[in-house]
Formats: sequence, C-alpha cells, structure tokens
Amino acid sequence: MNDDHYQVRVLRPAERDYFQIIDYLIEKSPNAAEKLEEKFIKTLERLKRSPFFGKIPNDEELHVEGYRMAILDKYLVFYIVQGTVVEIHRIIHGARDYLQILRGY
Repeated sequence: MNDDHYQVRVLRPAERDYFQIIDYLIEKSPNAAEKLEEKFIKTLERLKRSPFFGKIPNDEELHVEGYRMAILDKYLVFYIVQGTVVEIHRIIHGARDYLQILRGY
C-alpha cells in the first residue's frame, strides 16, 4: 500500500488536549507554543507518510487495541491506524499516567 494514501484524523479528545497544551504554553512562552505547533504539524505529515513509525506501547491492553505512540517533545501522541486512516486519540504529557487517562479512570 502506498503510504501517501493515509489520512490523519485528530479525534475530539486529542483536539482538546492539543488546544489545552497550546493555551498553556502561550501563557508561559508564546515562542514555545509556536515551536510545538510546528512540530505537531510535522508529526501529522509524518503520520500521513509513515503511520507505523510510532512505538507500540509496552502495555498489553493498549497493544491489543492497536495503539501506537509518537513522541512530540514532552508529550506522547497516541494513535491507531485503521486501514488507510490514522486516528489520533490523545496527546498526553509524558509525566502523566497515560494508562489511566487512556482507560478513562
């Protein structure tokens, strides 16, 4: 399959995560917010070309569900590849308990 055919969808929870991160960074350092935004766009572009570049999480449940994760500075971008679509589910700071967040408790 040609990698150029992958479409990236940022799901609502990930969209919320992204804007909360950007809003926080704008208050602390507008320059840092701009840099993260540029890196996020590059990550999306990379996912369109090579969706399987992300690491498979060590957690067995996440692995079975098909999650992969890409590193974006201090953040982890959790996504699932379904056919020709890459669904970005969450963007979580690496210091947070991402298992609890992804499992919803």
